[in-house]
Amino acid sequence: MDFETAIYLTAILEVVTLICFFVLCSNVSTIKNKISKNGVTSSTMFALYLGMGEKEKAKTALMEMILADTIVQNSLTVSVERLKAVMGKYNKMMKEVGLEFDAEKAFEAKRLF
Repeated sequence: MDFETAIYLTAILEVVTLICFFVLCSNVSTIKNKISKNGVTSSTMFALYLGMGEKEKAKTALMEMILADTIVQNSLTVSVERLKAVMGKYNKMMKEVGLEFDAEKAFEAKRLF
Protein backbone atom coordinates (compact mmCIF):
# COMPACT_ATOMS: atom_id res chain seq x y z
CA MET A 1 0.00 0.00 0.00
CA ASP A 2 1.45 3.31 -1.03
CA PHE A 3 1.23 6.68 0.70
CA GLU A 4 -1.56 8.02 -1.55
CA THR A 5 -3.84 5.07 -0.75
CA ALA A 6 -3.23 5.54 2.97
CA ILE A 7 -4.26 9.20 2.70
CA TYR A 8 -7.50 8.26 0.87
CA LEU A 9 -8.35 5.61 3.46
CA THR A 10 -7.68 8.05 6.30
CA ALA A 11 -9.93 10.66 4.67
CA ILE A 12 -12.74 8.13 4.25
CA LEU A 13 -12.38 7.04 7.86
CA GLU A 14 -12.55 10.65 9.04
CA VAL A 15 -15.74 11.29 7.04
CA VAL A 16 -17.37 8.18 8.49
CA THR A 17 -16.35 9.26 11.99
CA LEU A 18 -17.79 12.73 11.40
CA ILE A 19 -21.11 11.25 10.25
CA CYS A 20 -21.25 8.98 13.31
CA PHE A 21 -20.58 11.99 15.54
CA PHE A 22 -23.52 13.93 14.10
CA VAL A 23 -25.82 10.91 14.42
CA LEU A 24 -24.81 10.60 18.06
CA CYS A 25 -25.49 14.31 18.64
CA SER A 26 -28.93 13.90 17.09
CA ASN A 27 -29.71 10.97 19.39
CA VAL A 28 -28.60 12.92 22.45
CA SER A 29 -30.79 15.83 21.38
CA THR A 30 -33.79 13.52 21.05
CA ILE A 31 -33.23 12.09 24.52
CA LYS A 32 -32.76 15.57 25.97
CA ASN A 33 -36.07 16.71 24.44
CA LYS A 34 -37.87 13.78 26.06
CA ILE A 35 -36.61 14.76 29.48
CA SER A 36 -37.98 17.90 31.01
CA LYS A 37 -36.47 20.23 33.59
CA ASN A 38 -33.77 18.86 35.89
CA GLY A 39 -33.99 15.35 34.48
CA VAL A 40 -37.59 14.79 35.62
CA THR A 41 -39.77 13.00 33.08
CA SER A 42 -43.40 13.85 32.36
CA SER A 43 -44.59 10.57 33.85
CA THR A 44 -42.80 11.36 37.12
CA MET A 45 -44.27 14.86 37.16
CA PHE A 46 -47.74 13.40 36.52
CA ALA A 47 -47.45 10.95 39.40
CA LEU A 48 -46.13 13.55 41.82
CA TYR A 49 -48.70 16.21 40.90
CA LEU A 50 -51.51 13.67 41.14
CA GLY A 51 -50.26 12.55 44.52
CA MET A 52 -50.20 16.15 45.73
CA GLY A 53 -53.72 16.80 44.48
CA GLU A 54 -52.61 19.22 41.75
CA LYS A 55 -54.92 17.87 39.03
CA GLU A 56 -54.41 20.76 36.60
CA LYS A 57 -50.64 20.41 36.70
CA ALA A 58 -51.01 16.63 36.43
CA LYS A 59 -53.24 17.16 33.39
CA THR A 60 -50.57 19.32 31.76
CA ALA A 61 -47.87 16.73 32.49
CA LEU A 62 -50.07 13.98 31.01
CA MET A 63 -50.67 15.98 27.84
CA GLU A 64 -46.91 16.52 27.50
CA MET A 65 -46.37 12.79 27.95
CA ILE A 66 -48.95 11.92 25.29
CA LEU A 67 -47.62 14.51 22.83
CA ALA A 68 -44.06 13.23 23.26
CA ASP A 69 -45.10 9.63 22.54
CA THR A 70 -43.91 8.81 19.01
CA ILE A 71 -46.25 5.81 18.82
CA VAL A 72 -49.22 8.16 19.28
CA GLN A 73 -47.85 10.53 16.65
CA ASN A 74 -47.35 7.71 14.15
CA SER A 75 -50.79 6.19 14.78
CA LEU A 76 -52.44 9.49 13.82
CA THR A 77 -51.63 8.70 10.20
CA VAL A 78 -52.64 5.03 10.25
CA SER A 79 -56.29 4.69 11.33
CA VAL A 80 -58.82 5.66 13.96
CA GLU A 81 -58.78 2.14 15.40
CA ARG A 82 -55.02 2.17 15.76
CA LEU A 83 -55.15 5.57 17.47
CA LYS A 84 -57.81 4.30 19.90
CA ALA A 85 -55.70 1.24 20.69
CA VAL A 86 -52.55 3.28 21.30
CA MET A 87 -54.37 5.83 23.46
CA GLY A 88 -55.81 2.96 25.51
CA LYS A 89 -52.69 2.89 27.67
CA TYR A 90 -53.48 6.43 28.82
CA ASN A 91 -57.19 5.87 29.59
CA LYS A 92 -56.79 5.31 33.33
CA MET A 93 -54.54 8.35 33.74
CA MET A 94 -56.89 10.50 31.66
CA LYS A 95 -59.84 9.53 33.84
CA GLU A 96 -57.85 10.49 36.94
CA VAL A 97 -57.50 14.08 35.74
CA GLY A 98 -60.77 14.40 33.83
CA LEU A 99 -59.51 14.34 30.24
CA GLU A 100 -61.50 12.86 27.37
CA PHE A 101 -60.15 11.90 23.97
CA ASP A 102 -62.06 11.62 20.70
CA ALA A 103 -59.90 9.59 18.33
CA GLU A 104 -62.14 10.25 15.34
CA LYS A 105 -61.86 14.05 15.70
CA ALA A 106 -58.08 13.83 16.15
CA PHE A 107 -57.67 11.55 13.12
CA GLU A 108 -59.88 13.76 10.96
CA ALA A 109 -58.04 16.91 12.05
CA LYS A 110 -54.68 15.30 11.18
CA ARG A 111 -55.97 14.36 7.73
CA LEU A 112 -56.85 18.00 7.02
CA PHE A 113 -53.23 19.06 7.31
